[in-house]
Amino acid sequence: MKKADSKISNLMHGARLQDYLLQTYRSMHLTSQSILFAIGTGLTVFNAKGFENRIDSYIIFVLTIAFATGGILFSRSFSKVTRSRESDVDYWHGKLLEFEQKIPVEDQFFTNFKKHQLSHNLDINVRAKLRKKLFCWIPAMWIFLILASIYFTFL
Repeated sequence: MKKADSKISNLMHGARLQDYLLQTYRSMHLTSQSILFAIGTGLTVFNAKGFENRIDSYIIFVLTIAFATGGILFSRSFSKVTRSRESDVDYWHGKLLEFEQKIPVEDQFFTNFKKHQLSHNLDINVRAKLRKKLFCWIPAMWIFLILASIYFTFL
């Protein structure tokens, strides 16, 4: 039994670590996008006030485009990282479920939790779809910001 306790402990540790990293990456992604977008929005609003010298307006426009491009590229790379981390979490959860099939049903706590989660939280798929849409909307927000910047600079 001690060997089983050690194995389940190691599996739980692996799953916890990967899940912690996943949540950290998601938080970093959204925080960094928020900061970059706020700066880009500030530049666009600043540019909307107009300048007597068009060169200043063009400089602000170029900075806005640079932030938008960086934000889109950063978002794409972070999305890949989080998808990879999601796969790692799924791996460890699968290993835990697999291991628990070898122990008595009354001790299958993780398996029971997953069953409960699936039966009572039908919104798991909704949350996954919402998260996917959110990460699709990030580039759309940047494109909107670029169009607004073009409008205020050239029109």
